[in-house]
Amino acid sequence: VKRWWVDLFRYNAFGQFQKNRKHEDIFEVNEFREFIFNNLISQSSNSFPGFISNTQPNINMGKRLKFVLHSPLVLSAIDQEGNEISETVSEIPSADFRRYGEVQVLTIPVETLPNLKLIGIEEGSFTLEVEEYDNNVLIATTTFSDIISSTNTIITMNFPDGTVAGAEGLEIDYNGDSIVDIILSPQIGEEITIPDPSLSDLLLVLKQYIQDLDIKQKLKDNLIKKIENIEKKIENKKE
Repeated sequence: VKRWWVDLFRYNAFGQFQKNRKHEDIFEVNEFREFIFNNLISQSSNSFPGFISNTQPNINMGKRLKFVLHSPLVLSAIDQEGNEISETVSEIPSADFRRYGEVQVLTIPVETLPNLKLIGIEEGSFTLEVEEYDNNVLIATTTFSDIISSTNTIITMNFPDGTVAGAEGLEIDYNGDSIVDIILSPQIGEEITIPDPSLSDLLLVLKQYIQDLDIKQKLKDNLIKKIENIEKKIENKKE
């Protein structure tokens, strides 16, 4: 039995058009079609086109970031040139997206210096695992656990040097108003959660909620005034 291999990893990284080919679209690799016609059908050539060999390639995945998302959000990443990797778009060479039920897994070369993005599609909470690998060896990890999200939530995280240690904070915009509500800093080997809000924080959220209600302004003012009275009492107790 004769066997031949197509090195998709090298093809995706160094091929002419740097497409992100996978096993299911292997016939889109020009060199593979060339091999089938010249070497198998017409038998006009005994040499192998680029990325084709009769020995199993040594798969070196290089340095990569891996994101595992458990949540009702959409996961994607963008490189420095604006190319995207997501469930529906595959523009970044050697990046990969997989879905296993509610779990989404995205891997991307560290040299792309990715900008991670999560978009809420329903109410719930999420856990995001961030892992850094050097040729399949796990060298750093951090986890954001049980973070509340909604249909309007937008979350971003930048990796300016492609590492977990150098990553910027997880920026969370709960209601999609382009205002970052909270930033969670990554910690190597740690699980990060949002601390329980203080009473003052809850009152602030309640005031914002009342401001957004479709009710008469006079009623809004009265409710806000009552909340502010409570805030004053809290401050007086602190003193």
